[in-house]
This record gives sequence, C-alpha cells and structure tokens, in this order.
Amino acid sequence: MQTSGQQIVRNLRESLFSSILRQEVGFFDKTRTGELVNRLSADTALIGRAVTDNLSDGLRAVAQATAGVGMMFFVSPSLAAFVLMIIPPLAALAVVYGRYLRSLSQRTQDSLADATQLAEERIGNLRTVRAFGKEFVEVDKYVEKINYVLQLARKEAVVRAGFFGATGLSGNLIVLSVLYKGGLLMASEHMTVGELSSFLMYAFWVGVSISGLSSFYSELMKGFGAGVRLWELLDRKPEFPLNAAEGIALRPEQLKGELEFRDVTFSYPTRQDAPVFRGLSLSVPAGSVMAVVGPSGSGKSTLVSLLLRLYDPDSGVIAVDGYDIRDLNPYCLRSNIGTVSQEPVLFSGSIAENIAYGAPDPSRVSAQDIHRAAQIANAHGFVQHFPRGYDTMVGEKGILLSVETGGQKQRIAIARAVLKNPKILLLDEATSALDAENEFLVQEALDRLMQGRTVLIIAHRLSTIQNADAVAVLDQRRVVECGRHEELLANRQGLFRKLVEKQAFLQNSQNYNQCHLKIVRCFSTETVGLKERNNKVRAATGCVSGHNFGQHRGGFPLFLGGLTSPFAPKFWENVVRNIFLHKVNNNNNALCFILLFLLKKKNRFGILLGINAAIVFHLMSHKYSVLYMSYVKMYVLVCPSEVVDCFHISSAALGFLVISSTVTMSAPFFLGILSGQQIVRNLRGSLFNSILRQEVGFFDKTRTGELINRLSADTVVIGHSITDNLSDGLRAVAQATAGVGMMFYMSPKLAAFVLMIVPPLAVLAVVYGRYLRSLSKRTQDALADSTQLAEERIGNVRTVRAFGKESMEVEKY
Repeated sequence: MQTSGQQIVRNLRESLFSSILRQEVGFFDKTRTGELVNRLSADTALIGRAVTDNLSDGLRAVAQATAGVGMMFFVSPSLAAFVLMIIPPLAALAVVYGRYLRSLSQRTQDSLADATQLAEERIGNLRTVRAFGKEFVEVDKYVEKINYVLQLARKEAVVRAGFFGATGLSGNLIVLSVLYKGGLLMASEHMTVGELSSFLMYAFWVGVSISGLSSFYSELMKGFGAGVRLWELLDRKPEFPLNAAEGIALRPEQLKGELEFRDVTFSYPTRQDAPVFRGLSLSVPAGSVMAVVGPSGSGKSTLVSLLLRLYDPDSGVIAVDGYDIRDLNPYCLRSNIGTVSQEPVLFSGSIAENIAYGAPDPSRVSAQDIHRAAQIANAHGFVQHFPRGYDTMVGEKGILLSVETGGQKQRIAIARAVLKNPKILLLDEATSALDAENEFLVQEALDRLMQGRTVLIIAHRLSTIQNADAVAVLDQRRVVECGRHEELLANRQGLFRKLVEKQAFLQNSQNYNQCHLKIVRCFSTETVGLKERNNKVRAATGCVSGHNFGQHRGGFPLFLGGLTSPFAPKFWENVVRNIFLHKVNNNNNALCFILLFLLKKKNRFGILLGINAAIVFHLMSHKYSVLYMSYVKMYVLVCPSEVVDCFHISSAALGFLVISSTVTMSAPFFLGILSGQQIVRNLRGSLFNSILRQEVGFFDKTRTGELINRLSADTVVIGHSITDNLSDGLRAVAQATAGVGMMFYMSPKLAAFVLMIVPPLAVLAVVYGRYLRSLSKRTQDALADSTQLAEERIGNVRTVRAFGKESMEVEKY
C-alpha cells in the first residue's frame, strides 16, 4: 500500500506539472508561482498521506467492522439490530462533519498557498528586499499569513477531536447496549453466557474499527479538500492549444519570415478594460530589419508576446508568410522564432546546458556546437576565463553571471539563439541595460546573428537602430509613424524626432548618473556589510526567546542549526551560522529532539497533557475487557430476574468509564493537532526569519525552490513527527511497560524466556533507524530538487514556451 500510494503521488505530481505547463501564458498572469508550487508539494503530499497509511488503516478498519457485524448477526440477529441502531445518527454526523472538514481543508491549503507565494516572491527577490531594508517587514507579513493558517488549524483540531470523541463514545455505547440488551436476553433465556461473551468480543471489534474509521475519514476529507484545487488544475483546458496536431506545420525551408499585423486589437486578460493595441497594422518583409520604438507603455514588448502566440489578439490577424498564426502548429511556429531580451532568463545549471537549451534536442548537442555558438555570440572569451569553463554554474536566473562583467547573460542568450537557428529573430531591448563597451560586444554578436533573418528590434536606445531597414513608432495603441530612420528624423513635428531629441538631452547627464550610481553602490555595499556583521553579533549573543517574529530579535532562529538535520543536513548547516553550530551535533537526535520540544514554551503544556491523556486512555483500555467480562460473570452468578437490577446498580460506574474514556480519547487528539500546528507555525516563522537574514552570497548557492520546499514540506514532516508519532510512540511504550510488568508479576521465568527476542530486535531497530534516517534525508533533498525545478520553470514559463521545451521539462521533473 505504501508503494502504491507513493506511485500515485508521483503520477499526480507529473500530471499536475504537465497540466500547468500546458496552460496559456494568460493563466500565469492570474495565478501566482508560489501557489502552484504549493499545490505541487504540499497538496500532493497531503493527498499522498490520505492514500497510503490512512487508506491502509481505513481498509483494515472496514474489513474488521464488516467481519464483526457479520459475526454479531450470526450470534444474535435481534441483539445485533438493536446495537447497530446507533449507526444512522453517526452516519449523519459523519456527512456533516466531512463537508465542513473538506471546506476547512480547502481554505487551509489556499491560505498556505498564499504564504508560500509570499515566501517565494520575497526569497526570489531578496536583493530588492535587502536594498530597502525590509527583511523584518516581510517576516511580519509572512507570520501574519501563517497565523491565519494556525487559526484554521485550531478549528480543525476542535472539529476533529469532537468527531473522534463521538465515534469513541459510539463504540462504548455499543458495548453498553450489548451488556444491557444481552442481560435481558439472558434473563429471558434467549441467550447463553457463551453467546453473550462472543457477541461482546465482536462488539469490541466494531467499536475499535469505528474509531479507526473516524481517523481514516478525517484524513480522506482533508485529502479531498486539498484535491479540489488539484482537480481544477488537472481538468483545466488551455484557451488555445500548446501543440495542435491539426495545425499547419511549416518546415524551416518553407518559411520565409514575412510578418504582418492587420488591424490588431489586444488587451491583456487581467486588464481587459485597458487595451494595449487598437487597430494596429504593421508589415515586416522577409529578411528585413524592422525597429519598433515608442514611449514607455506603448506596447513594444507586447508585439513579441503576440508573435510567439503567448496571447491571442482580441481581433485582427497576425500572419507569418500569409498564414494566420492561429492556423499554424504552435510548436513549429515557436521553433522558428528566436528571442533575446534585455534581461535574459537562464536556468540553474551550467553555461553549456543553458546554451544547449536552444537546440531542438539538447541531448544531441556536441561540445563543438556549443563552442561555435559561443564564439559567434562573443561569449567564448569570458567563458574560457572561468576555472570550470563551460561547466561553470550560472546560479538561479543566471545571477552568478550578472555580478561579473556586464553583458555575459546577453551573450549566453545569443549563443542559445544561435543553436536554435531561427528564421525570425525578436530582439527585445537586448542592449538597453549595458554600458558602451559591453553594448559594442553584444551588438557585434547580434549583427552576426541577424544575418539572413527577419528581425524585429524593440529599441530603447534610438542610437542603435540607425542601420534598420525601417522604423515603426508606436503611440496611442497603434503605429503612428513608419519609415526609414533618416526620413523619420527629418520630420521635425514627428514623434520619432521628439523621442530622439529627448534621449539626446538625457544623454548629456549620463556620465554624471553613472558616477553617482557607482558611489551609491559602494555606499550600499559597505552599509549592507556592516549590517550583516551587526546581525551576526546579535545572533551570537542573543538570548533564546523571540516569541514574536515581528520583533527584531536574533535569538529564536539559533535553534534551527540542528532541528531538522534528519531531513536535509546540508541545507540547515548553511542556513544557521552561529554559536550553536559549535555545540550541536547534527547526528545527535536526542539533542535535536529536546531543542525542537522546547521550541516554544507554551507548546510544552499542550504536548505533555496530550501525551499523558493518551497514556491514561490506553492504560484504561487494558481494563475494558476485564471489567466488561466481570459483568458477564456477575450475570451468571445472580438469578435471571436480578440481571437488570445488577446492570442498573453498576450503571454509574459504567457511565463514568464511558465519559472518562471519551475525554481521554479526545484530549490527545485535540492537543496533538493543535500543538503540531503551533510547532509548524513557529518553525516556518523562524526559518523564514533566518533565511532573510542570510548574506546575499548564500542565495547564490541555495536556490529559491529548495528553500520553499523546506518551508512547506519539511516543516510539515517535523510537526507530524513531534505530535502524532511522538504520542503514538509514548503510548506504545506505556502499553508495553504495563504488559511486561504484568508478565513478570504472573510468571518471571516465562517472561524472561519470552523477552529473549528483545535484544536482537533492538539491534535490528538501530540498523533500521539509521537507514531510514539516511533515506529520509535523500528523499527530502530529492523533493527539494524537484520543487526547485518546478518553481524555476513555472516562474519562467514564457522562456520555456518560447523554446517549446514543455515536454522536456516534464521529463526532467
């Protein structure tokens, strides 16, 4: 069952990721990356839990209840019918409870998705957060989100504990009704003491199975609640197909590259009331270079998105070689279009892998092909200076290149486009962010790439388009001017002339601005460095408190060094660098447990009370059978006419037993859920606080998706381990201790002989524990890697779509 359940989760994640990448780009304008990543990691894990351990327990409880009811009817149909009268009201309660819990689970997962989205956005843009000094503000925002999750968890704890207690009460009432009705049947000589004893045992089976079914039903409803959003994503059909089989597939040799916009009107799906184009018309002859300029917000970059068919126009036609692009095969269309943008998107991996990404099949690209493309793009020189050459890792979004000499990311993107060998080239302000020296190198590489291709240049610097065959000027949602550079410049009243004059005026202050920027950067660097050193001093000397994450304290995150070392040791070693690292051994599970248990002082009372209640309940459960059978024995010893009187006399004791067992059954359930959610909340808040306090270099080596997986998945595993599993473990220890004590009380020699099995079992447990701990580390790290890939690809779906690599990314995932 465990294997089948994990296979289900694996298939679900694959299908969900595939469905997400098939959606149109407009879908991602309305749906945030963090939310989708949370669906892939947290929601699927919740469903996986429902279909593995809980499904197995549920099926076992169903089988046990079915067998017990069958035997009850076999022994005494009339008594069985009387006893099972409690089932209909319990079923009605289960329906109401299930609907509410499913709705509550859906709200909880939606709230967790909001928190994950905030964390993903802030961690992914840590440099901006750090530049404005908003780390603690963002921590407060995140804590506010997870506090709302905790509020919903409290409601869940109350409802689940109430339902669990109701099912436990039902089991006890079944046994009491057996004793009462069975006593009447014995008094009327319709039932023997043996039949009553057997029936009582079967009633025990049914009562225990009802309690098991309640846990299974609760987890199943939570899984259904989490699955609502997943089924919506899986069933969602994109507004236009990703790779329509019926579309016209133009071969590269057939494509000339003529582009035409005819009376195009377009609004972004999220801004229908603000049209970008209205009646736009533009023609680009095959093999020509067309530059598009215009004021900010005129829709220049939108032309690129429309040509790649990331969006469809509201009206009008966009044609390639006379074919409406809506009639063309989307994959074939995009495979013949190359793009280089102002801020190219590079994926985590090596330089060679990013260059090879442009080829139709990256696995078949040779090192010679990569080197040749890099030489054309003027990238071979600086790549050779790296110690690892083309195997140099670029970091998330190519961030490790952006801190080096300017223009490196652009040249890698140009090399990637060279391998794609497109017929149509779209340059979206590819040199606008570069200085003069690097602009020359990039422009030289672009000139080589542009040869023999239809080129559409989205220009910001008007001085770079003098050699274009034609220039189109966008304004007021349409093309207002179009002609050669000299012609437009000669028109003193034209918009192009005004744009050139304005840019020339601003150019005079460029040297001053560059100098000023260098001073600011130097000052900012020194300030950040000083702030980080102060933070480290505070972290090393801070007290272990920090009950409010919004307060600027450095003590509480000190615990994180060894908390979750059983799950991802390398990550946690990097996250926390403080005094505790010298004292905490990552393999010391006992110390890690103590630190985690003391994570919040107010959690201790709830956990200890829940554990004690669980132990009391299970110690009481040992007495149930003895006590109930003593009533059966009493029925045998008294006269038949006195059976009912005996039951009435003992009803007070039986009632106290039922009430106390119900309370001790519900209390650990409520306190366990609540304490676990509080621990998860505290861990998430402290971890997010600790992450935002790290130096920027830490994020160059640690990817956003990995951090998000630690925040969402690993913390849930820890919370579950410290509540449910801890309660079950201590309860089992209490039961075993009581059982062993009774064994030695009854027969010391027999007990010693029987317990000879314990030493080899203990050795086996040690070996098993070490292997499972190692396996858990590898599992969580593998899950973090897959989450990182999903976060990066979903966040940059436009690049994936432009290169037609959806199927390849699904295979990687």
